[in-house]
Amino acid sequence: MSPARTGDIPTKSRRNSRIEMLRVLAMAAIVLHHYSVHGGLIPATGNSIQLALVAGAGALGKWGVDVFVLISSWFLTSKEPTARHFVKFHVQVWTTSVLILIFFLVAQPESVGTKNLVRSLAPILTNEYWFATSYWVLMLLSPLLNLLIARVGKENFSKLLVTTGVIWVVIPTFGLRSGPFVESTGLFVFLYLVAAFLRSRGTPKSPGRWGLAACVSAIALVLSSVALQLLSPYISLAGEHPNAFTAASSALTVFCAFSTVRATLGRRSAHWRVINTVASAAFGVYLIHDNPMVVRILWTEIVGTHDILGRGTAFTMLHIFVSVAGVYAGCTLIELVRLQLIQRPSEYLLMRTIGIRKWLPVERLKSSASRSFDQCVCWLDNYQETSAQE
Repeated sequence: MSPARTGDIPTKSRRNSRIEMLRVLAMAAIVLHHYSVHGGLIPATGNSIQLALVAGAGALGKWGVDVFVLISSWFLTSKEPTARHFVKFHVQVWTTSVLILIFFLVAQPESVGTKNLVRSLAPILTNEYWFATSYWVLMLLSPLLNLLIARVGKENFSKLLVTTGVIWVVIPTFGLRSGPFVESTGLFVFLYLVAAFLRSRGTPKSPGRWGLAACVSAIALVLSSVALQLLSPYISLAGEHPNAFTAASSALTVFCAFSTVRATLGRRSAHWRVINTVASAAFGVYLIHDNPMVVRILWTEIVGTHDILGRGTAFTMLHIFVSVAGVYAGCTLIELVRLQLIQRPSEYLLMRTIGIRKWLPVERLKSSASRSFDQCVCWLDNYQETSAQE
């Protein structure tokens, strides 16, 4: 029997390791990005080779964000979230945030303020992790988005995809941006629609061509980031907008993420247990290393990002690689332990307490939305008939 295509949804016990590997690579790119941004090196005006290397290394961070959302959305478009999905997500975010809070209360109590306390106890509602909050909203919207996609028809879906792409990708590419939460949530909705488009097309053809397109666009992202960094002392706009081409909503970043996911889905599925295990901790790596209290000490005090300034190119490259690999490996080990000792027991107890298997409000929301949608369609039809008669 030939291996299954990735167009088929993998079962829980046989996750497609090619997709899981892409999750790992996406998270590694995000950690690289945080090395430069949270390490206090970028944005900075200067054309030294060290800053150029750091800028290039962190250029694919937002590509990683878009890839993560596309992969998750690809699964959500075929299977709506249940109570277990929400319980798992909330338990993971909340327990990680609270454990970090406890650690700092013991190790550095003077560094924990009231703001840290409130945000740690309600991380999703207080936007402690911008990605987690926006993704949580996307999960809430996914049943309604699936209903919308099913009801609008193929032609209108194409119009919807183009319209949202113009609003959340084309316009922000030219510097016209809204608030961070609105922008990220709107972009996530657009990426969800893109994932639905991918699923509607079936198993992608010519994965090699899409892989080539992904490589070329990734190189363009890196070179654009390096170029803007080198030009920053001479061109003010380059220094003021160092992420002009590498932002999550940049057309180049979105295209690179789309090409990468499309190429991956076009290849035959595989199963590598080690990759699946490492990938299961990927989101936890983000929650641990990007926690605001951890960020304060991780990059500047523990990693020592400023040590590369004035050093040679070889030392800079080695420092970036060892630091990012060390942070990723350390956070992965911590997350794997948390999954076994806290996550799974907490999920089980909470699900037993709730006593439900399905997120019941979804059906009510879908029914209400369906009626509202039908009413809008009838109103538009009546309006068009009235206009034609006049």
